[in-house]
Amino acid sequence: MARTNGGTLTTGTISYLNSNKSFRFIDLIKIEFTSGNVYYTNAHKAVTYLTNPYTNSDLMGLDAVTETLSLKIRSVSFELTTVNTNNITPAFNTNFEGVPVTIYKAILDTDDTILHSWITFQGELESFELDETQADSVIRWTATDRLVIYDRLRSRRTNDQEQQTYFSGDLGLEFVGQYMNLSWGRKDA
Repeated sequence: MARTNGGTLTTGTISYLNSNKSFRFIDLIKIEFTSGNVYYTNAHKAVTYLTNPYTNSDLMGLDAVTETLSLKIRSVSFELTTVNTNNITPAFNTNFEGVPVTIYKAILDTDDTILHSWITFQGELESFELDETQADSVIRWTATDRLVIYDRLRSRRTNDQEQQTYFSGDLGLEFVGQYMNLSWGRKDA
């Protein structure tokens, strides 16, 4: 996937990275529920990115986002604590399938300012698992790459009845249900 970013690296950012070895890479997750966007980060404290507050207390884990040269459907999973009930409500109270998810990688300086970011994954929520023990409760969301749209089966059939619902009067599929014995290239046909 081609990476996009919040702009090219500025001269100031490049000089900071060259002169200062104290910076961190963090992940930012944006989930766009119909009830409103939610934002999570694995930074050591809450951060603000593009005026959106990313909370750090709820994100328990994030799978590594991998890239390949082949066209294949990728998925990524991340875990949120369910101690905060806002993290579990969308799983049961909304239609979460197809909800857009964007994961950014960002460079954080020593003042906890985001110097630069780029998108590492864009996809849609696909499923979740709830894991409860006596000590902890975690919801694990799985998001799938947008290429999954091209792999989904459509519910359209190739018969005359289906054709008539979309194109009334079209006779192109009129004889699809009939068996025809065609003998191509034989003398006894």
